[in-house]
Amino acid sequence: MSDNRNSRDIYSSSRPRSHVKTSSGRVRTQKKVQNDGADSGRRPKSSKGKRVAVNAVLSVVLVLCIGLTAVCIKYPNLPTILLSGMRSDNGEDVQQQMEDVIKSPTEDVSYFLITGTDLSGDLTDIIMVVCFNIKDKTANILQIPRDTYIGSDIDSGKINAVYESAKDGQSRINVMMKRINDYLGLPIDHYAVVSISAFRKIVDVLGGIDVEVPIEMDANDTEEVWYHYEKGWNHLNGGMAEAFVRHRDSYVMGDLGRVQAQRNFYAAFIKEMLGMSLGEMASVADKCYNDIATDMSVGQLLSYASAAKGMSMETISFYAVPGQPGYYSPQGVSRSYYSIHKKEYVELINEYFMPYSDEPLTVDDIKIKELHTEYEPSYLTNDKTGIGQYVGEEDASSTASSNSD
Repeated sequence: MSDNRNSRDIYSSSRPRSHVKTSSGRVRTQKKVQNDGADSGRRPKSSKGKRVAVNAVLSVVLVLCIGLTAVCIKYPNLPTILLSGMRSDNGEDVQQQMEDVIKSPTEDVSYFLITGTDLSGDLTDIIMVVCFNIKDKTANILQIPRDTYIGSDIDSGKINAVYESAKDGQSRINVMMKRINDYLGLPIDHYAVVSISAFRKIVDVLGGIDVEVPIEMDANDTEEVWYHYEKGWNHLNGGMAEAFVRHRDSYVMGDLGRVQAQRNFYAAFIKEMLGMSLGEMASVADKCYNDIATDMSVGQLLSYASAAKGMSMETISFYAVPGQPGYYSPQGVSRSYYSIHKKEYVELINEYFMPYSDEPLTVDDIKIKELHTEYEPSYLTNDKTGIGQYVGEEDASSTASSNSD
C-alpha cells in the first residue's frame, strides 16, 4: 500500500420453496393387484411403505439441492473455491511458486508470509511473517518495515520492491519467499497476497472494525477520499481502514510510526476474525476470491483453522525487525532506508521464531547489510504480552482466569 455476527450459518438458512415447480402434468398410476382367487388367503405386499421411504429420501435430496443452489447463488465463487481452492498468485502453478523455498523443519510449526500490495499490485508495502506454533497454540507475528534495505540488486534497494523484481519466467511470490529465506533466515511454508480492494472488502464484510487511533489526524485512501480520525476509538469501514494503515505523514517517526499504529488495526482485525461464523467466512472468501491469492488448499485452510481453535488474544504477539531509520546512499542515491540491527534480529528470531530448531541463526546467516555507522536503539517495540493490549484487553489473562472459576 503506497505512501501517496453473528450472522446465520449459510447452511441453516430456511428459504421459501415457492419457486419449486411440481410436475402436475404427469399422472402417477399404480398397478392394480390381480387376485385370481388362487391364493385368496394371502394379501399382496403393500408398496406404501416403500413409497413413503423413497419420497422421504427424495424430499431430503430436493431440500439439499435447493439449499446448495441458494448458497451458490449467494456465494457464486464458493463452488470454485471448494473444488479448486483459493486463487494462487498471478494464477501460477503452486509447485512452481514453492520451488526451492525453505520450509519449516517440523510439523509442529508453520510459517506464513503475509503481504499487502499497493495500488499498482507491484510493491508489497505490508510484509509480515507469522510463526504459528501448532503444538503450543501460539502465534508470533514479525513485521518487516517496507523500507528495510535488502540489497543492491533491487532497483530501490528496499524489501517492498523484491516482489516486482522477478524476471521473465520467474514467479514473483517465489522470488519474495526465497529472498526472506536467504536474507532473513526464515522458513516459509505458505503465503497470502492481499490486494487493496480485498483489504477494503474484508473490513466491510465484517461490518467495520473498532480501532484505537493513536493521534487525531486526517488521512486519504487510494481513491483520494479524506477521512478524519479522532484520537481514541474509531469505527472504521473499508475505506477508513485502508487510509489508516497506509498513512504515515502525521507520525513523528514516519513509516515506523505507521508500523506501530498498524498493530492496533491488526489486533482489532484478528479479534474479529477469531469470532467469525461459518457464514461470515464464506462471505469473505466469496467476495474476495479474485483479490486474495494463496498456495493453500481448502483442506489446509480448514486444518489450520481447526488447529487454531482455543487460541486467544494473549497467545498472539507482535514483533518487528530491530533496526533504525535514516538516509543512506548504498547505491549512490540518498534514500530513506530502514537499517537492520543484525545481532538483535538474530536474538529475536532464535527466541521467538525458532521454537524447535536445533540450529540457531547466527549473524553470518543474515545476508542483509547494515547501513548505519552509529547505533541507535530500535524504535519499534518487541514483547510477548499478547495483542490484547492493542484492543483494550490488557487484563485479558486475569479476566479469562476469573471466568473459568
